[in-house]
Amino acid sequence: MIYEDRPTTCRYYPLGVGSLSYSGEQADGDKDEFFFMIKEPHCKGFDEPDEWTVEEWRQDQGVDLRDEVNDGWLELMVRKKSLPASMQLSEQAKQMFFMVCYNIDKFKRFVFESSFLTRYKIPEEQLAQIKDDDVKLLQFGFEWLKTTFFHTGEEMFNLKEKSGETTAAKE
Repeated sequence: MIYEDRPTTCRYYPLGVGSLSYSGEQADGDKDEFFFMIKEPHCKGFDEPDEWTVEEWRQDQGVDLRDEVNDGWLELMVRKKSLPASMQLSEQAKQMFFMVCYNIDKFKRFVFESSFLTRYKIPEEQLAQIKDDDVKLLQFGFEWLKTTFFHTGEEMFNLKEKSGETTAAKE
């Protein structure tokens, strides 16, 4: 009954995924990952006659979208863990972090029902996407958190003009 709702690690099994770099990406943006087989005696799948390539297995198990979302999460975790002890997130920042990552309905209300859209210049096309697609909204939230907390310089989160001035979200 839960087969379609299982976690990514269960979808990958019996494949393991590794990376030689902390970020998981090479300088050219390609993924720096490798796959290996986890062969355990209790796994009856090894008794089956069919052989699969890694790509066939990943496609059959539907891990591409999950990996894409997990990449945004992983980047946030790496950035958060790399903060010096003197620059830890405030309680308010932690609440925002939790809202984006764990309460997508509340984050949607925050974006569309608070002053968020009166403060930030978000393209209409992107607004339409995040209003109708929770995965896009989550990815949008990851980018907003990176820009707001870690000053990544993303241009999409510029504040709207105030008194003739435009300021970046990181200010």
